[in-house]
Parts: sequence; C-alpha cells; structure tokens
Amino acid sequence: MKYIFILNNHAGNRSAEKENEFLEQYKDKVEYALHLTIGKKEATTFIKNYCKENPEEETCFVACGGDGTINEVISGLVGEKNKYFAVLSYGSGNDFIKCFPNKDFLSLDKLFAGEKTQIDVMQVNDSYSVNVINVGFDAKVGSVANKVKDKGGKNPYGRGVFTAIFTAMKNKIDVYADGEKVGGEKMLMANFSNGKYCGGKYLCAPLSVMDDGLMEFSYFKPVSLFKFLKILKPYERGEHINHPALNGILTYKRTAEIKVVSQKEIELSLDGEMLSGTEFNIKCLHKALNFIVPAD
Repeated sequence: MKYIFILNNHAGNRSAEKENEFLEQYKDKVEYALHLTIGKKEATTFIKNYCKENPEEETCFVACGGDGTINEVISGLVGEKNKYFAVLSYGSGNDFIKCFPNKDFLSLDKLFAGEKTQIDVMQVNDSYSVNVINVGFDAKVGSVANKVKDKGGKNPYGRGVFTAIFTAMKNKIDVYADGEKVGGEKMLMANFSNGKYCGGKYLCAPLSVMDDGLMEFSYFKPVSLFKFLKILKPYERGEHINHPALNGILTYKRTAEIKVVSQKEIELSLDGEMLSGTEFNIKCLHKALNFIVPAD
C-alpha cells in the first residue's frame, strides 16, 4: 500500500520539512509521498484527481491535522473501493479520533500496522461529514470561532458562545427525521452524529456507532439562558438523553435521513467546516469509507 500524507501546514506545529525528516526513517519500509495543502478544499480536489488517475492502486491518504483536515480528506474518498484514510492527529480540533479510545493517532508504526475497517459517512447535499453535523446554536458558535481564528483572534470559542447567546437561542429552522417533522417553529439547536464528540469536549452522541447505517439525532427546543446553563453540564458529559432536566426539551432519535429547512440562509457545521444554504438533505451512507485504525 502507498501512503500519501496530507499535511495542513496550519494544523499544530508540523511543517513539510519536519514531516519529511520524520518520514525519512521509513523510506526503505513503505512507499509514501507528502502533499502540502495550499488552500481550503484543495486536499479534496487533489485526492479526487489522484483516485481518478490511479484507480487500481491501493492507497491510504493520511490526514495530518485535525477534524477540518479529516473532512477534506474523506470528502475525496467516499465510495472509493481500494482507497483508505488514516489520521495523524496534529490539529487542535480532534473530535473524530475520540471515538477510538486508547488508540495512538501519533504513531507511524501503529498506523502502518493498523487494521482496515469500514465506517459510515453522512452526506449533506454535495458535501460530507464523518463526525458530527450541528445546526442552530452550536453552528453559530463554530461559525464565529472560525472567523476569529482566521483573523488570528484570541479565545475564538468563547467569543463564539458569547455571540450565539445573543443571536442563536431561538432559531426558526424546521427539521424532519425520516419524513416526520420534529419540534415546533423554533429550536435551540440540533446535531446529527456519526461520531460521539463535538466542540472539543461535548459528548453529544454517547450511543453512536460508526458502522450501523444510522445517525444519532438530538433536537433541543428553545430554553431560557438560565435553563441552558443548567443543561449544559449533562450535555457535556453525555448524560442528556435521559436526564430529567431535559424532559420536554430534548428529542432523541436514530435516523437514516434528515431534512433541514430555513426561509433565510443559515450555516451548518460539518466537522467544524461551515456549509451555507436554506435546505439541506442529509443521509447516512452505510460503510462508504475505508478507514485504518491504529494497531494496539
């Protein structure tokens, strides 16, 4: 198998020079190449073109970064038969790998000895998400945080939460699960999950299984700021599904298809990457991604 390392030069403190030096020790053991991304979504285009030009080659594309880099890599691989992805977790946002506790996502030895498996992926219109999709409050936090980070600002998520408290506590967004409308005219937030964690520490989908063909769906009705602060800790710990404080607030389902509709343009967060629009059709593609899990 050939390994192509997709390096996001803005993730962590890795550089192309450091990576080449790091990989040099393996030059007689494995075939590899290094690709340094040159802009947003460029990795997806590179991978799609590579797969088209090398259809018979067994290749593993290694996402060297966080959730954003992973999203770009998997978006070029959905449905490919003999192409895989793996992760070297150099980025600051690493929610996806938390679904594989006790696995070392910084070891090349364990990557090269890793186990091949298949996992689900969520398709959103023409885009993809392998971890969690957020709409409403969480998406506003992510949108503001991304803009603050792009400008080199400090405390991006704190500023995102502050903004969302004043602008995204009541969102006029309709959500349909398998054709059935959920909730009322307004909502606080919703998430659709293949993974378990979002926002760095929130166990938003504790029951999620990454290869069962279903998404975990949590829908929260609008609440007061006082109530919101009260339910935040159970949500963070993954205790929200049956917590008494969320009775009448939370709707939790397993579903294969979701539709999100808004009269005005909104943003969805796909593994931390923002997607704008007014209508989103989301479906779970069963075992559509080949993944290499690091060896024990």
